[in-house]
Amino acid sequence: MALKRPTPKLIRRWRGIDWSVSCLMFATMTFFMGIAAFNTQANLLFAVFGLMMGVLIFSLFLSAMMVRHLKIRREMPDSASVGQPAVITYTLTNRKSVLPSLSVSLAEVEFPGVQAFRDRPVAYFLHVSVGKPAISAIEVVPIKRGQHMLGWLQYCTNFPFGYFRIAAIARSEQTFVVYPAIAQVNASILRLFRPANITGLSIRPRRGGSDEFFGLQEYRQGDNPRLIYWKRSAHTGTLVLREMSRVSPPRLVIALDTQVPAGELLGSPQAADLFVERAISMAGSLCSYAIEHDLQVGLIAANGDDRGGTTLIPVSLGKRHRRDLMNLLAGLGRNTSVGAHEVLARADELMDSQVTVVQISAFGGSGGSGGAGAPSSRAAGSSISTPTPAARSTQGTVVVLTAQSPESLSYFEFPPASGLGPTVATSAPTASPKAI
Repeated sequence: MALKRPTPKLIRRWRGIDWSVSCLMFATMTFFMGIAAFNTQANLLFAVFGLMMGVLIFSLFLSAMMVRHLKIRREMPDSASVGQPAVITYTLTNRKSVLPSLSVSLAEVEFPGVQAFRDRPVAYFLHVSVGKPAISAIEVVPIKRGQHMLGWLQYCTNFPFGYFRIAAIARSEQTFVVYPAIAQVNASILRLFRPANITGLSIRPRRGGSDEFFGLQEYRQGDNPRLIYWKRSAHTGTLVLREMSRVSPPRLVIALDTQVPAGELLGSPQAADLFVERAISMAGSLCSYAIEHDLQVGLIAANGDDRGGTTLIPVSLGKRHRRDLMNLLAGLGRNTSVGAHEVLARADELMDSQVTVVQISAFGGSGGSGGAGAPSSRAAGSSISTPTPAARSTQGTVVVLTAQSPESLSYFEFPPASGLGPTVATSAPTASPKAI
């Protein structure tokens, strides 16, 4: 996604020199000392006046030399999440031939990307040796999801006496992505994806594991010799292997419904944005948790009003797949046109007996998918719908979570800095999910 390049807003109008109150006081004393020296023609007063003038000039010259011939490099983390601390590393290299740089402060100039953090990133370098880099790593907390850009850096110093503050700016444009807030997911949520009445259909053995005996196959070059079945091999005269199986867990398809009703925008836009961000965070948290537990996950979400339509990421697993899922969630915009019906219609393309569709809605689930055996309505809380026996061969389970339901939120513990609340998750409901 292309970002516009706005004109940076500097921290101060004067790019180079600023002075402190102590500098004004010292300059005033120097002025009156000069008047007294010229009126009295006293050599001692002339000497003191010259010394004070030398201090001012020397301070100005030395401060200017501290910020000359400096090279700055910023290193952003590969990924960051809302509410989770991230580390930005600044490297300052002194390219002067003789003089080191002392007491150099570095800050991000006002830019759209700076608003993604709770506080403005600021670093400090006490001493930068000649020809050697100095590294300062600072911790920041992102508070805004999406793709952002950092553009300009301002570095300054008030060394040696604090009279003058010399500042300069350096251009260093860099984009970064902030993922949605990742909440801690209650492990009991997995029970919603493995209901007891369809466990036999949703979990079946597959080749390639090490759990149970699956069958025999002929030994081929490169196979693990530890799996050779020597008794059968001696009987047949051909090397054969024991082929083991692994359990195939259910696959998840997350259908994210972020449509904002018109009444919510007119009533309280801030509350509407909160519920949308909470729903996106729930989807991202569930994706991360499922992939960590070796579940295959797919995602369907509305693109937003700027692009329209929906985006479908097929079911898969792995770190790269998680990054693709989180990048999609990070780039979602406000959606007022694509509702739950369109999102669930795309989910029907992936429905089978091994798939659990998790509908996450910002303002309550509504509407059915229209498939065979699908329920006509979905509850606003955490619920599970079980297809009829005739439809189980083509349709799996549908679980509904909403950002407004305390029952749904009990499965998620959001980072306190994210502001999505509740900050402390209660225990998951002890009652089994209600079937509709």
